[in-house]
Amino acid sequence: HPVARALLEGAATERTLIWIDMETGVRCKARLDAHSPAGCPLDVKTAADGSPYAWHKAAIRCGYYLQAAHYLAGCCALGLPDDGMPFIVIEKSAPYVVSVYDLDPALIAEYGRRRISLLRAWAAASESDEPLPGYVSADRIHQLTAPAWAFEE
Repeated sequence: HPVARALLEGAATERTLIWIDMETGVRCKARLDAHSPAGCPLDVKTAADGSPYAWHKAAIRCGYYLQAAHYLAGCCALGLPDDGMPFIVIEKSAPYVVSVYDLDPALIAEYGRRRISLLRAWAAASESDEPLPGYVSADRIHQLTAPAWAFEE
């Protein structure tokens, strides 16, 4: 894929960013899959279906917008280019189609606001003895019961 090749050629791989979020004071960390010579952070993902519609749904469902907002915030804090984060998507099965996508900037901005809310919750929990809320109460072990369909063949 010529665009993916151009983005990855000469890129620094697995670059770690560490910064203090100015709005919340939280120490943050991100690990970029790659950082292109042009300056933009890159991420490489595999997907069962790399078509635009399927992958965009996966990007929302799997939190890639939140990831992009966080990584771009790190780039901004460190004076690196932060005007986009291409995702190189490689299908998991033959013919291993490769696509390059740039996420919707409006949705990245929305997830940037959600990111700040999450960092505030983290900061508040860190300053108190109260744990972050979970799916179930933290005072016991929870037994999961198998549904009937799990026993069927």
